[in-house]
Amino acid sequence: MFACLPRQNASSYITLRVHQLEQFKALEALVPPWLQAYVHAQPEGGDVVLVYADGGDCAALAVNRQAIYCAWLSVAAQRICYVALKKTDSLTPLSVSSVLVPVLREFFATHKMLLLHAAAVRIPSGHGFVFLAESGGGKTTTALTLLRSGAQLLADDLVAIRLENGVLQVQGIAEALNLTPQTMAFFPEVQAAADAVFKRNFLPFLPSGKCILAADAVYAQAYHHAACRLHGLYVLQLGGEQIRLEPLGVGTAFGKLLHAHSFAQGQRPQATAMALCSTVLERVPLFVLQTGNNPQALGPWLMDRLAGPHSLAGD
Repeated sequence: MFACLPRQNASSYITLRVHQLEQFKALEALVPPWLQAYVHAQPEGGDVVLVYADGGDCAALAVNRQAIYCAWLSVAAQRICYVALKKTDSLTPLSVSSVLVPVLREFFATHKMLLLHAAAVRIPSGHGFVFLAESGGGKTTTALTLLRSGAQLLADDLVAIRLENGVLQVQGIAEALNLTPQTMAFFPEVQAAADAVFKRNFLPFLPSGKCILAADAVYAQAYHHAACRLHGLYVLQLGGEQIRLEPLGVGTAFGKLLHAHSFAQGQRPQATAMALCSTVLERVPLFVLQTGNNPQALGPWLMDRLAGPHSLAGD
């Protein structure tokens, strides 16, 4: 998650603490004064809510019957802190990423970086491409089918865009793949790797039936960590009898970018993010990609167009 932090030592930015319910006073001592009222008033429900303080500080909160999760950003200190307060003695899953990612978005914005819920790949020419869709909308499947055709995976869920020396750069935040049974069924090599992990570790599957699997356990070219030039942006539409590319209107693309840039209720678009969105819309070719009904055919078809001499990806 922290591979894109502007400095080399991510640990200098992140403090993680977990406290039991009887240590509530310790939680109050850790949380900034402006945030304490929100922690006490936040209703149970599990949804992540972002709140702001004067000066640009912000926090993401989630409360359920088991725990209180809280992450906050101190802009002045350039530091992110996370606290989880257990409310029961039972086993409690720590919702780290759900509250850290919205705050990380705000942190990146202070460094003029745009964090998106998206997938991205780098093709052999060195150009990067970003794919937007809702959760379950085909980002992972599209990325994997391109990996089979020679692309490198930047990320299948979180990517960061920045303007560096006048060039738009995209970099992925490498995470383990969160695979549905349907996605694994499309790719026998992924299913085989998942089965091998299951035999070694016994529990790679979530209660939802999804499998957690590192992409580089399947594809040697997965997880290209360096930034590369952003060369095209695609909004996915699942299905259809044929694979098709159609130009995407700027107005629609702007709405899709802002939606992909929102990770919590109440999260506001920052001025730097709005400016970067506008730059992307001005400089990067925008398309709707209808994926068709055969994922195995999508990768070769799309790679041919991304890498060809008359690529629809732009100059």
